[in-house]
Amino acid sequence: MMLLPLAAWKSNGQIPLPRAGCAVAALGTEIFLAGGTYWAEGRKHWVDTADRFDPATGRWVSLPPVPRLAGDTVGVACRGELVVIGGGGETEGSRDVWASSGGAWRAWPSLPAARRTVGAGVIRDAVYVVGGLAGQGTDYASATRTLWSCTGTGGWEERAPLPGAARFVSAVTAVGDCLVVAGGCVPDGAGVRNLDEILCYDARADQWSRIGTLPRPCRAMGGLAHDGRVLWFGGYADAFCDDILACDLATGVVSTVGRLPKPVADLRVVRIGGDVLALCGEDGMKLRYADCVRAPLG
Repeated sequence: MMLLPLAAWKSNGQIPLPRAGCAVAALGTEIFLAGGTYWAEGRKHWVDTADRFDPATGRWVSLPPVPRLAGDTVGVACRGELVVIGGGGETEGSRDVWASSGGAWRAWPSLPAARRTVGAGVIRDAVYVVGGLAGQGTDYASATRTLWSCTGTGGWEERAPLPGAARFVSAVTAVGDCLVVAGGCVPDGAGVRNLDEILCYDARADQWSRIGTLPRPCRAMGGLAHDGRVLWFGGYADAFCDDILACDLATGVVSTVGRLPKPVADLRVVRIGGDVLALCGEDGMKLRYADCVRAPLG
């Protein structure tokens, strides 16, 4: 079994502006990062900042900013570009979708409605957007069940909605022709309640099924497909988590396969070559994880 023990992780340097709720994707051998949020002097800030990182040299390069504030956003790699979906500033999220390969940003078709803290994945060059909030970042009652898809050349198409409760900050990972959606949270009174469901969406059949259960309800995990399994990194249960979970998609069995260097929620995880790189996120309330770490994937 592949293991990612603590000793496997090595530092790849620190992020110039540590932030969470940002768009991150690997394009070739580099990592592109856009938007996000951070705290300073007791105040939350939403940014349009964009950067490119070369893990081989440890060099960060500033890129043209996203054409709008892009906190509580998500990003995917699609056809050689970082696609930045939803999010915004302090008020409700945006419908805007922007894409860039490092130069000028170009507009994608707008989402059917404003969203933030969505999940997203790419299947056959189509971007799928799952759930999220329709209102402000603290408007938990605006959680949604929507699923939309778009190739970037036409409008967004409505797909079968999430079964069960509306949710946000779920881990969404594309595996072949499927999306695997794990955890997340739902409104619960004035706060939220974490989920333990593992759902699978078959894009060919436009159908959902439940394939398993997490060891504990958890939200804001980082996800990565690897060797027919889905790996989940960190998250937030009743505290910040440092465990790495693996789900066998054929059986739905979930096992612990490693540990992160420290507990982190909202971690962004990408693969470059034979390594997994993890960066951004929250390592404490109103704190941001400053390191970029890497480990070999067995």
